[in-house]
Amino acid sequence: MTITERKQLIKELIQQDKYPDALIECSNLFKDDPKDQENIKQFLFLFNRINDGNYEFEPETPEQFVMRGVAKFYNQEFEDSIYDFEKALALDSKHHYALRTRAFSLKFLGKFDEAISDLNTAIEIQPTGEYYDDLSELYQILSEYKTALKYHQLAIEISPADTRLWYNYGVDLAVCGYLEDAMVKYNKAIELWPQYEDAIVNRNIIIESLKRSFFTI
Repeated sequence: MTITERKQLIKELIQQDKYPDALIECSNLFKDDPKDQENIKQFLFLFNRINDGNYEFEPETPEQFVMRGVAKFYNQEFEDSIYDFEKALALDSKHHYALRTRAFSLKFLGKFDEAISDLNTAIEIQPTGEYYDDLSELYQILSEYKTALKYHQLAIEISPADTRLWYNYGVDLAVCGYLEDAMVKYNKAIELWPQYEDAIVNRNIIIESLKRSFFTI
């Protein structure tokens, strides 16, 4: 079945009130594309309906545990979400997305060292720009700006076509006072996505700031 056909099957199962079956199909689809936001939203909807209706759903695969953990994370059940991510990792110790999502929950619990450790392990298994970007965010929270910028650079080197990574790099450069470097990153983000409104707004703010600095010299 194609991705479109699988999404249609999920919709049909929902229409038939077969929420646990639809949830399993969502988690299987998640394995093929963890970034599919439409699928994640569908899963969250189903998870909440199953909880409200007291349906039974017990994950069996790493992907199903991760998806249930993600649903709990969005419901701010951080400790419970970690339980599911650990279940996923017990079944597949190389499940890098389980490590990444566990890092998110650990971050919200203030366990930054553990979150950094999870992301480093995820990167060892599957280095992606997103994971480096997540790591840079943690170091930014810890006010270790030099390290944060280092990981931003690694993020765009690994995933140069990811618009959001260029934008995030620009944001941190601007926070650190490197306005001209930040504008370069915003320009790249806009080049990749001309309608990137946040990047356009931030770039214009920098342009105006640099103009004021020039005229006050």
